Amino acid sequence: MPLETILLFVVADLMFCFTPGPATMVIVSHALPHGPAGGMRGALGPIVGVNLGNADQVQPLLQKIAAAILFGSALTLAWWNLNASAMQSAFNLPQGAIG
Repeated sequence: MPLETILLFVVADLMFCFTPGPATMVIVSHALPHGPAGGMRGALGPIVGVNLGNADQVQPLLQKIAAAILFGSALTLAWWNLNASAMQSAFNLPQGAIG
């Protein structure tokens, strides 16, 4: 790959890296007229928004984990119900104590 192409990519990448995003622009627009306290108030919106977005992305994963745990528990209970001797030995119950 030619050196000019690599340098062009590096320059374009640096321009994108140093361009402020919308959250930074909101914070700066509140901080300039109102000082540091205004910047902190301006930062509250983006902070809450990002955290709500993260919670929204992690919720399906947690639902899948909970479903796997519940499914495993249901299978275990079904197996114990079919195999009463396993349940008696697991809980050290005397013979005839189940069902």
